[in-house]
Amino acid sequence: MNNAALTATARRDTSILVVAMLMAILAATLVPQSAHATGTLLANGAGAPDISGSQVVWNQVTTTGGLKYYIYTRNLSTGQTAPLTSGQYQSGIPRIQGDRVVFDEFQFATPVSMSLVFGIALNSGLFFAAPNTGAFAPDVNGKWVTYTSSGNWAYLVDTTTNDEWQLSTGTLIHPQYGLSPVALTNKYAFWSDSRVNGNADILSLELGTSGWGNIDPTEPAGNQYDPAAEGDWVVWTDDRNGTEDIYAWNMATNTGRAIAPYASNQRSADVSWPLVVWTDYRTGNGDIYARDLVTGQTTRVTTEDVEQRHPAISGNRLVWEQSGSQVYYKSLGSRTVSVKAPTKVRKRKTAKLTGIASGYAGARFASTSITLQRSYTKKSWTNIKSGKTTSTGTYSISTPALTRKAYWRVRLNGPGVTLYTSPKSISVY
Repeated sequence: MNNAALTATARRDTSILVVAMLMAILAATLVPQSAHATGTLLANGAGAPDISGSQVVWNQVTTTGGLKYYIYTRNLSTGQTAPLTSGQYQSGIPRIQGDRVVFDEFQFATPVSMSLVFGIALNSGLFFAAPNTGAFAPDVNGKWVTYTSSGNWAYLVDTTTNDEWQLSTGTLIHPQYGLSPVALTNKYAFWSDSRVNGNADILSLELGTSGWGNIDPTEPAGNQYDPAAEGDWVVWTDDRNGTEDIYAWNMATNTGRAIAPYASNQRSADVSWPLVVWTDYRTGNGDIYARDLVTGQTTRVTTEDVEQRHPAISGNRLVWEQSGSQVYYKSLGSRTVSVKAPTKVRKRKTAKLTGIASGYAGARFASTSITLQRSYTKKSWTNIKSGKTTSTGTYSISTPALTRKAYWRVRLNGPGVTLYTSPKSISVY
């Protein structure tokens, strides 16, 4: 140990808790398969997905040759799917960052059964084994791994030195709907803890230091729990308003904001700049919603009449678990402005440019300022006229009367973002 402020103590056995968790996973696996979903089906009898770049991981239960629990991986770029574990033991909750996967595994043995945490690098093999036979619910980022044990303890490990810190001294709040109670970025560890005022608060620790603190010094009312994080951003579930909402905090600016403060419950958020995703119950079922932190656009991603839960996002790639124990994937696209224009018009006639201004997950830039620009060389551009998109994000804008060939494009002046169409060459005849 290298930190007096976060001294490790004896950890407690977690056999009962892990058995209960695995029984819950098995019960969900036996639910009949659900209807067609919005995205691409990756696996049946599966759950707890996570994603980093193009690599997806999940746990999967099979009954061939007896009940077996696997961790599976899939490369979305190549389509290659393969088991990461042998199925000999009950592998549970996987998390991935880069090529590093961590997961918990329940091993029945005589005289003592054990819950263990392992880390496997996809390119080089085993890189971590928790020094605790009651470990579960890990997370990973680079050289850092966290895991928890019964009695509401949480630990942080530097896998290059094996130095270990204790994050929570029995006051850790386990997520009601998430998968790992501690969220890691390349800078911070975040977790929910009741040590400050008896309520659940989101605490943070800058990696490699000893000074933990409440991310929000105002210590808001209610409970904050189930954190997820990337870079300087952390998101969580928050019941300060009486229902579960999604909030976010930026560690670089020390500012927070409400992401989904609606009357219904919202929970199980994840973040990958600039998108936050969560499960939302405003329609009665659990649907996945996405919000662009730059533009403020919020979009419903899934529309099925069954629950979608535990969304995980990396870039614009989204995975989730669907009721019926299925894992799905969907690309949320990008911010784009399309354009259509004629290639030539009669001399001294106008040309009309039309298109659609779209955000992530099919969101539209409604009633947003646009500018028509002209260039004769495609190197420098002149503003010609202004306009606006419609309430559905479409636009139509006409050039002045044309007397010579020129290049034309449309610039979208969106909230916090500027987008351009591809240039269109229009000749005269």
